[in-house]
Amino acid sequence: MPRNKKKDEKAVAKKPPPPEKIEAPDAHPYKTGSWLVVKWKDASERLCTVIERACVDDPEQDAPSTVTASRADVESGADASRWRYYVHYEDFNRRMDEWVKPDRVVGAPSAAAAVAEAEGRAKPGQDFNRRMD
Repeated sequence: MPRNKKKDEKAVAKKPPPPEKIEAPDAHPYKTGSWLVVKWKDASERLCTVIERACVDDPEQDAPSTVTASRADVESGADASRWRYYVHYEDFNRRMDEWVKPDRVVGAPSAAAAVAEAEGRAKPGQDFNRRMD
């Protein structure tokens, strides 16, 4: 039985376009693949990439009990202190990857991207397929 094209066109035309989200790259939660500058254990500042993010229940908790952030976590507008970021330090082996609290982030994605570009680093996410030492 042939479909009525006009009816299908009207159904498609009635759907309003999804609202455009204006994303602020420096707002929590930072996206996976974003550059960050993080305070390392010896108080030096290190360039790193966000590999994973998660929301914790207790702001004092160092690492999350669940590894991935759900859509509800992202859209809830959770307090920035509840987010944890699993980061890969560009100058270090992947064994040094760790979960960091937002208070250790000293350079947000927009500033860190400028540092990475000045150092001639690849764009975030492009170098994950390379061989890690």
